[in-house]
Amino acid sequence: MIDSPKTARRLRRLLVLAGASALIVLSGCSGSSPAAGTAAYDEAPAKGGAAPEYGAPEEVPAPSEGGPAVLDDRKIIRVATIDLVVTDMAKAAADLRAVAAGVGGTVTAESLSLPEAADLGTSDSMVVVSVPATQLERTLTLIGGIGEVRNRTIESTDVTDTVVDTESRVATMRESIARLQELMSKAGSISEIAKVESELTSRQAELEALLAKLTTLNRQVDLSPITVTLHTPDTVEPVPLAGFLPGLQAGWESLMTVAGVVLTALGVILPYLAVAAVIAVPLLLWRRSRQTRSGAAATPGTQNTPDGGKDTPGAA
Repeated sequence: MIDSPKTARRLRRLLVLAGASALIVLSGCSGSSPAAGTAAYDEAPAKGGAAPEYGAPEEVPAPSEGGPAVLDDRKIIRVATIDLVVTDMAKAAADLRAVAAGVGGTVTAESLSLPEAADLGTSDSMVVVSVPATQLERTLTLIGGIGEVRNRTIESTDVTDTVVDTESRVATMRESIARLQELMSKAGSISEIAKVESELTSRQAELEALLAKLTTLNRQVDLSPITVTLHTPDTVEPVPLAGFLPGLQAGWESLMTVAGVVLTALGVILPYLAVAAVIAVPLLLWRRSRQTRSGAAATPGTQNTPDGGKDTPGAA
C-alpha cells in the first residue's frame, strides 16, 4: 500500500513518462523503417541501373571484345555421291535437271552414254548437280525417287579454321596496304616512292589471292555438289549368293576364265611357233645331212658286200 499521497503522485508521474517514452520509440521505428527501405530500393537503380522486374528473364551479359567469341555456325563443306539403277538414261537425266532447278541448284556436269554404246560396255552415265547446302538432304531424297538407289555417301569437311584464318589475314593485309598508301603519300624521293609502290603492289596481289580463296571457300560451303552415277539393269553386277550351288557355279566360271586365258595365250604364241618351225626345221635337216656326209667321208675303204657284210681290205 502507498502510505502518502505524495508518493502516489510521484508513481503516477513515472508511469506517464514511461508510457510516453514507449509511444515515441514505437512511432519512430514504424516511421523510419519504410523510409529506409524505400531509400535503399530507390538507391539500387541509381547504382546498378533500372530496377529489376519480377518475372522478367535475366539478360546474359555479352562477351567482351577481348574474350573468346562463341561461333554458332560452323563452315562445313559437304559432298555427296549416289548410284542409281535406271531403265531410261535420257529420262533420268531430265528428271535430275528438274530436281536441281526445283531446289535452286543447277547441273554443272553431264556425261550420258548413247543407247548404241551399251554393246561396248559403256552404258553408265554421270550427272553432277550443285545444290544449296541447306537443300542437300531433300535433294538426295528426291533423286532417290528417280531410280533404284544402290549406294549413297555424304562427306563433310570442316573449314571453319581456314575461313577464320583467311578473314584475319585479309583484315591484316588491308591494314598493311593502308599504311603503305599513307607512307607513299609522305615519301619524298623517287627511290622511296618506287620502293613503297613495289611493296604496295605485292601486298595488293596477296590481298586479291586471299579474297579469291575466301570466295571459293564460301562458295563451297554454300553449294554442295552431288555426283549421280546412272547404271542400266544389265550392267549392274548381281549380289553374290552363298551356298553349294552358287559356289559350284563360281568355281566353274573361274575354271572357264582360266581356260579362256590359257587358250588366248596359246593363240598368241602359235604364230610365233609357226615362224620358228619354218626357220628351225630346215636348219635341223641341213645339220643332220652334213653330219651324215661327214661320217661317210671318215671311212672311205669300207665297202658293202652283196650279202650285206662289210669287205675289209687285206682280208683273205
